[in-house]
Amino acid sequence: MNTGPKQVKKASWWLLLPGVLAVLLLGAHYFRQSDDGMVVFCLACLGLLLRRITWGALALAGVLGFGAWEWVVTAQRLVGMRLAMGKPFVRGAGILAGVAVFTLLAGVLCWRYAKAIQGRKEQGSLHAKGAAPHAYISAVQAVAFLGTAFLLGWLRWRLPNLVPLLADRFFPGMGMVQVAGAAWYAAWVAGLLCQPAKAGRVRRRLWWLFCSVFFAQFALGLAGFSTFLMTGALHLPIPGMILFGPIFRGGGLFMVFLLLFSLMLLGSAWCSHLCYFGGWDALATNKQRIQPLSLFWQRAVRFGRPVVGLLGVAVALGLRVLGVEAYVAAMAGVLFGVVGLGITLLFSRRYGLMLHCTAYCPIGLIANVVGRVSFWRVRVVPERCTGCGVCERVCRYAALSPVERANGRSGFRCSLCRDCLGACPHGALRLGCFGLTHELATALFVVLVTVLHVVFLCTARV
Repeated sequence: MNTGPKQVKKASWWLLLPGVLAVLLLGAHYFRQSDDGMVVFCLACLGLLLRRITWGALALAGVLGFGAWEWVVTAQRLVGMRLAMGKPFVRGAGILAGVAVFTLLAGVLCWRYAKAIQGRKEQGSLHAKGAAPHAYISAVQAVAFLGTAFLLGWLRWRLPNLVPLLADRFFPGMGMVQVAGAAWYAAWVAGLLCQPAKAGRVRRRLWWLFCSVFFAQFALGLAGFSTFLMTGALHLPIPGMILFGPIFRGGGLFMVFLLLFSLMLLGSAWCSHLCYFGGWDALATNKQRIQPLSLFWQRAVRFGRPVVGLLGVAVALGLRVLGVEAYVAAMAGVLFGVVGLGITLLFSRRYGLMLHCTAYCPIGLIANVVGRVSFWRVRVVPERCTGCGVCERVCRYAALSPVERANGRSGFRCSLCRDCLGACPHGALRLGCFGLTHELATALFVVLVTVLHVVFLCTARV
């Protein structure tokens, strides 16, 4: 019996029909509630099926799982309302329960469709050496889509007074349109980050995009457009102020908790993916050849961040005790940022190393400390390592010296950028997480990095 691609295609197209109908029913449900944003979101989910993409069908299966839960919640509300009115409820509850079961089964059929399409792709294509299989990439993209949609939707629901999404600020009620676009973007990004040969270049470009959007909104806030500020009040966009600001103010720990939450999930990868200032350090070093450090900068890399952190804490406490005006403290913060920017422009570019991050930024030190107790590790496979030094020549954080490679893991300053993984010609470097295989650890890491990147891109404003 022929089981080639054409046979798979003919046998699986009908599996989509219940899913399409289930999404339309959900759209009608939200239309009846006058929730135009969710109506657009449902239509965007139908777009997942316009092309025969495996991750789209998998993501739609997850959306329909949420849809089944939505119908169950609606049934519960109907029963409660009818009981309060003293009217019968069995018929209506039965209909909604049937719709919930149908929606759930439609999700299962979408999953079956994804498996069928996956089989066709695996049969009809060959993978390049070192490339991830289609099933692996598709699963990561689907989870990134769902995770982004869920987290942004949850933030939108949980923080209605803050209005975290710009779409809601400019077009009230249409935040889910932005959520849909962000989820699609997350799936695309996750697919790129799963490809070792492209991951390093893609990471840097995504980082620069985030930094550009962040500081563009800051500039608009300075120009008087308070809509682009999260709270309507200006704050200094300098990483060190996450630590020093609350010490001076004696409160305001939201950014501290957000940083710690990100570090617990990603470890020191915060520095190489989510830091809004480090992207400029990466831009300064991009395409620059790594040069040997002078004696001064060797010592600065070892001791600079602890010294800067202690001095910053002392200054913040001193200004608080003296009761100086807020603008004086702000000027001190600006001076701190200007010095950091000068290090980036003059010395990071000169040496090809991230010297702002590794020798000056106290938040980078905190990230590295947390990274040592984090469950993420870049490990060296001794049987494969030939000592060629390619990884050391691409590491902008100076975390893969011969001594560190001999120890079987990256050094203290490692930011989990993963540039070395794609550069190693022998496959001697692996990403580790508990007892997971390299492939599963990479999948989980890419999902977390992608979701947080997109959420920060949509909500990170000063």
